[in-house]
Amino acid sequence: MKSKTLLIALAVLLLAGAAGWGIYYQTLPVAVMDAARRGAAVRIVPANILVSESFNMDIKSEAGGRIVASHVQLGREVKAGEVLYQIDTRDLELEIERIESEYKALKARIAIGSATRFEVATAEENVRNNTRLVEQGRVAPIDLERSKRVVEQLKDRLANEEISNQQALESYENTLKLKRRMLEKMSVTVANDGTIAEIFTRTGDLIGGGQVLARVISKERLVQAQISEENFAGVRPGLPVNVQLLGYGGQLFKAGVERVLPNADEKTKRYIAYLKVDMADELLVPGLTGEASITVDRHENALLADRRGVLGNSVFTVRDGRAWLKPVSTGFAGLDYIEILDGLAEGDAIIIDSPSGFRDGQRVRVAKAPERR
Repeated sequence: MKSKTLLIALAVLLLAGAAGWGIYYQTLPVAVMDAARRGAAVRIVPANILVSESFNMDIKSEAGGRIVASHVQLGREVKAGEVLYQIDTRDLELEIERIESEYKALKARIAIGSATRFEVATAEENVRNNTRLVEQGRVAPIDLERSKRVVEQLKDRLANEEISNQQALESYENTLKLKRRMLEKMSVTVANDGTIAEIFTRTGDLIGGGQVLARVISKERLVQAQISEENFAGVRPGLPVNVQLLGYGGQLFKAGVERVLPNADEKTKRYIAYLKVDMADELLVPGLTGEASITVDRHENALLADRRGVLGNSVFTVRDGRAWLKPVSTGFAGLDYIEILDGLAEGDAIIIDSPSGFRDGQRVRVAKAPERR
C-alpha cells in the first residue's frame, strides 16, 4: 500500500515537473532561424526615385490682341502644330487689304509706263535735228551738245524712276510678307506633342506679346535615381535596377541605367542617374516617387546569410538551447541577403527575427523561418 502511494506521488511530481518545464519553455523567446546558403552576392546601391516630364513648354504668343477662340482643356493631349489659341485678326487683315491695293495700283502704274520716256524720245529727236542743222551750218555746235546733255539727263531720270519703282515694289512685297507672317502668329500653336498641364488665359482675354497662355508637358518621361555621394562609386550605364514606386505599392519594376550625370546637384548634393524602366509610359506619371536598388557588382557562389540576422559584424547562433553572439566578416549587401566572408559555414543557422532583442547566452526556443517568396 505504501509503495503504491509512493509511486502515485512520484508520478504526480513528474507530471508537475513536466508541466512546469512546459510552461517555462513557452515563456522562452522564440529564435526564428535561417541557414546560410550558397548563391550570388550582389552589391546594391540604394537610390531615391523621382518621375518627371522630359521638358515643359510655355505656350506664348508673339503677337498681342484679344483671344477669339481657345482650344485648351486641362489634361488634353495635343499634337505638334496644333492651334491652341486664335487671336483676333480683323485689324491686321484690313491693313493687309490696304497694302495689297496700293501694291496693285503701283504695278498698274508701272505697266502703263513713265511719261519721262516720251520726253526722252522728244529730246533724242531734237538731237537728230540739231545734228543736221549743225552740218548745214544753221545751228552752233554748242546747241547740239546742249541737246545731247538733255537726253542724258532724261535717261538718268527715267532710270531713277525705274529704280524707285522697283524699290517700292520690293518694299510692298516685304511688308506683305511681314504682315502675313504676323497673321500666322495670331494662331498660337504648340511645338511638340504633349499634355496641357496649366491654363492661364481663355477666350475673350486681352493679351500682350510674349505673354504665357498655357503650359504643356511633354509625353516623354524622365526617371531620376538620386544617389548619395558615399554610394555613387561604380554606378554606370548598363547596370540593372529594381524600382519600386509608391503609387504602385510593393510592385517591382525592372529597369536599367541609361546615363549618369558627372556632377552632383547643387541643392541636394546627390548624384543623378537616369533610368529606363520596363513599364508603360502612361503609368509613369510626373511626380511619382519611390526607391530603387542598383546592382553595381556580383559575386557568384558566395556564402549568403539573411540580411535581417546580421548585426553589423556579428550574428546570433543557437547552441544547446542558448543564443550565442558570433563575429562575422561581411561583403556585398543585397536587398535580402548579405555576403559572409568569414565566421559561418554553409548550413549554419542564425537568428533572423529581431536579433538585437537577444542576449549572449540567453535560453531560447527555436523555430524555422518560413520560406521567402
